[in-house]
Amino acid sequence: MRRSLPLFLFAVSCAFSQISAPPAGLIEVTPDAVIAFINGRKFTVGDFERLLPALNPNLQKLVASQPKAGLQEYALVDLLTREAEKLKLDQDPKLLEKLAEARRQMLAVALIQKQTELTKVPEEDVRKYYEANLESMREAQVRIVFVSRAQVTQSLGAGGSTTQAEASAQKEKAGLVAKLAREGKDFAELAKQYSDDRDSAANGGVLPVKIRPGVANMPKEMTEPVLTAAKGDIIGPLEHETGWYVMRVETVGVPELEAARPDIEKQLKDARLRSWYEQLRAKASVQMENDAFWQTFVATNKKDDGSKGAAR
Repeated sequence: MRRSLPLFLFAVSCAFSQISAPPAGLIEVTPDAVIAFINGRKFTVGDFERLLPALNPNLQKLVASQPKAGLQEYALVDLLTREAEKLKLDQDPKLLEKLAEARRQMLAVALIQKQTELTKVPEEDVRKYYEANLESMREAQVRIVFVSRAQVTQSLGAGGSTTQAEASAQKEKAGLVAKLAREGKDFAELAKQYSDDRDSAANGGVLPVKIRPGVANMPKEMTEPVLTAAKGDIIGPLEHETGWYVMRVETVGVPELEAARPDIEKQLKDARLRSWYEQLRAKASVQMENDAFWQTFVATNKKDDGSKGAAR
């Protein structure tokens, strides 16, 4: 079974990076400009530029929306850290090992991130992939009317009774939608009137994602009829465990190379990164010794887990 590559990517947004000129209404600042005092110490623009990417994502968001509140949280942790150092907690052997493990993890993530940046896909490879996989890149944009297998209605009168429509009635409803669509009725209006998928119905039934071979959460028996149809064809009703789909094909075909390029480059880049990662994995080795120790260790942990489970 193919292992997936754990790509750990950090989305970091620095308020001062890549700005050639400040927007209207903002002042220009230099790296040594003081913008705050944190625990009595000067805090400059340069300090902020270095600090922001290192903060955890939640604190980054807080600083972005409420700078003082975010920096207050940073100041508190900074103060706690200094108090811990006074007590020489940074020299505790157990803590030192945890810090070393955190360093290993961060360097591993940094290496994967760096390798991701360095991995490039040659233009020739993109073109070869495109030409060799035309049919697998076939895609369609559709409008849908989804009719749920069971429709629940509720009376708000005395007694608050509820009724549930039979599946057969819902199937007939889907058949009616398909009939009206084939007769030329406006499909967007049919979606707004009949579809139980209110999100797409509000947009005239437009499915927000394109249908492709092997698309997630869509069975083959639904994708194939669409991808082999022509523009304007009405497909369905197609039965699914949740209900029935009626679809109108808006566009269908193989995208031009430039349109397909981002997906192709991502697939090829992921493949290269996966290969690099698996090569490193193959070099990682462990040779177990002292079977009696490990058997006792595993047995003890199983016993501990059972005790905790019983306590709950």
